[in-house]
Amino acid sequence: MNNMIRFVSDALFDAFAFMAPLAPAAIGALATEYVGSLNIALEGLILAGAFTYVATGFAFGPVAGVLVALGATALLAFGADLFSRKAQADSFVVGLGVNMMVPALASILSLYLFGTKGVVVLPEIQ
Repeated sequence: MNNMIRFVSDALFDAFAFMAPLAPAAIGALATEYVGSLNIALEGLILAGAFTYVATGFAFGPVAGVLVALGATALLAFGADLFSRKAQADSFVVGLGVNMMVPALASILSLYLFGTKGVVVLPEIQ
């Protein structure tokens, strides 16, 4: 019985830990859906924030990483929205472009900054 309680407790803790990075994106998707729009670029924005956090967190610490990641993601979303509205581009196509551009930029910048396009182990910011 004690093992079962521990298993359920660990499973719930892991579920909330894995849900934490996705919850802000889900809330943002809910907000955009509520106003009648669909934000296709959410996956690209998540990756942009994650990569920006790792790159700046490695250099300047985790607090700076969070602040810069929030700012970079907001600027990317603002740029995509501005491009959709001012250039009258289809928001679906712009979101798809963000989703295709961000992984490519993350891969190129990761190779430049960390010397690898794959997994980077940074014990300083764990």
